[in-house]
Amino acid sequence: MTGDDSRKPPRIPGLSRGRPQELMAGRYVLGEEWAQGGMARVFRGELRGSKGFSRPVAIKRMLPALGDDPEFARLFVEEARVVSVLSHPNIVSVLDLAVDEDERLCIVMEWVEGVDMGTWRGLHARSGARTEWEHVARVGLHVARALAAAHERPAAPVFHRDVTPTNILLSTQGIAKLVDFGLARAGDRATLTNPGVLKGKLPYMAPELQAGQRASAATDLYSLGLTLWEALAMQRPFDGLSTLEILVQAGKGAIPRLETLRDDLPEGFADIVHRLCARVPGDRPESARETIGLLSAFTSNDRSSFEKNIREFTEARDTLRAAHTNTP
Repeated sequence: MTGDDSRKPPRIPGLSRGRPQELMAGRYVLGEEWAQGGMARVFRGELRGSKGFSRPVAIKRMLPALGDDPEFARLFVEEARVVSVLSHPNIVSVLDLAVDEDERLCIVMEWVEGVDMGTWRGLHARSGARTEWEHVARVGLHVARALAAAHERPAAPVFHRDVTPTNILLSTQGIAKLVDFGLARAGDRATLTNPGVLKGKLPYMAPELQAGQRASAATDLYSLGLTLWEALAMQRPFDGLSTLEILVQAGKGAIPRLETLRDDLPEGFADIVHRLCARVPGDRPESARETIGLLSAFTSNDRSSFEKNIREFTEARDTLRAAHTNTP
């Protein structure tokens, strides 16, 4: 390394040093697009500071179609401010709210090196393996801790309303983190222009939320239960059904018992997952705090196996992304 090189910011994967880079808000460099959802595109980026300081960040950039909706902007800003005060190891931190050169809102978040839970489950299926129940229990425990921190917030509880596999990030350090806290109301407005997004979220929505009732701790726990069920069952809940059929089946609580799908689950573990998935809110655990206690019995303090698993599947994801990018 030369003397000049030592003063350059470290190279971040996904950021090219060989071409002009787009600076946003005077301090962020946009890298490659990482994902796109119903209301935003997510980029891998870098925060640039003085004296060569830099750190990787995730930049969620609002879709152009939503830029002219003042109500969406209001909800987005309001809820981003709320989540910015949630500080917890299992919640992805919001670092900044910025505006790009096109006057579009952008949320800057911590970058989590790893895979989302939906990709993780899909990569298991692709490799012909099923998820390890201990790993799923650990994810559930971490997400329950995140929910407890938000639900028990002294100023006012914060409900996620969109606990789904893609909103759970599994880091290579063996920690699950919940992302997009507080953005569900803005996301609901975004679905008005993209109904397909709503259909993708319906399987994880509690029946009472689908019926128009208010979000609560119980609705978040239901979504967590369906997410854990999917990871263990190795299939999406209500897969292949129409929107109306999903509503009907969810209202009936019609998901197969996990014991009929796999034979390696320890006694009592499937019961916890199915309690979380209960159709009636009163049949679910009373709180995220209670859920922590229930899931703790099925996890240990040693997370080395989980870390190794996440690193392996992160590498597999990166290999697939590279192959897709290089395909003519």
